[in-house]
Amino acid sequence: LFFSSTYLNDTNNFDDIYKQLNINSLNLIILTEYLIKNNLIVNNWKVLFFTDGWTIQPKLWFLNYTISKDSLKSWIKSLSIKYPEYIFLWIDLWPVNTKKEWKEKEKFYNKALIKLDNPTIWLVNLLTFLINEKNYYSTWVVIDFTWWTYLKRNYE
Repeated sequence: LFFSSTYLNDTNNFDDIYKQLNINSLNLIILTEYLIKNNLIVNNWKVLFFTDGWTIQPKLWFLNYTISKDSLKSWIKSLSIKYPEYIFLWIDLWPVNTKKEWKEKEKFYNKALIKLDNPTIWLVNLLTFLINEKNYYSTWVVIDFTWWTYLKRNYE
C-alpha cells in the first residue's frame, strides 16, 4: 500500500511544486521500481496506490497538487504495462476522516451520493478483500472510493 500526500496551496516557488511532485508521485514510482528490480516483491503481488478522485475538477489554488496526483495515475498505467506480472491498482479517495466539526462534517457527508455509516471500516474491508482475494487479477484498475461526493464542486 502506497499512501503519500502533501496537500499544499499553490505558490510560485519551484521548490514547493517539486516537493509536491516528489512526495505525491516520483518517490512512490522510484520506490516501486526499486522493489521490483531488486526482487524485493514477488510476482502477482498487488501494488495499491491511493490517489485523489477529485483531481478531475481541481480546487482553486491546488493545481500543483492535482498535477502531482494525476502524474501518479499516469505512472501506474505505465507500470502495469512494463511489469505485467504484478497487479497495480489505484484507489481514488475522498476524505474518509476529517477534523471538521460535526456540523461541517454532517453537511459534507450529506452531499454524498452513497452514504456509509463508517467509511473507514468500509475502506479497511475493501483493502482486506483486494489483498486477500487470490482470484483478483485486474491491473491498472481505478477503484472509486469517492462515492461521487460532489457531482460538481461548489465553493461556498
